[in-house]
Amino acid sequence: MSKPTIRVEHVNPFIQSTMETFKKMVGVEAKPGKLEMKRDSGLGYDISGIIGISGNAKGMISLSFPRDTAIKVTNKFVGMDNTDISDDTIDAIGELANIIAGYAKKELTS
Repeated sequence: MSKPTIRVEHVNPFIQSTMETFKKMVGVEAKPGKLEMKRDSGLGYDISGIIGISGNAKGMISLSFPRDTAIKVTNKFVGMDNTDISDDTIDAIGELANIIAGYAKKELTS
């Protein structure tokens, strides 16, 4: 099996989109950490929003958080005051992933 190729022009739009989305929609300054390619399909955190990408770049992106971070992020995003995971929390993480993918896809197609 050949090693997947990741191109910077496919990654950078997602980094930029994530940073902009968090600043505008969540009111938090997101800073990228060390990038790594995931070798398996397992998710390493409690809550994930997963969006499929098609077109010039095909694949999936996931926006994943530990439980407490997911609650804090979604509370800021939608103005809630939840103390535990709810359907609203799960929906909000999915919506954030969708927004990030949408912004990034504009850059991928231009």
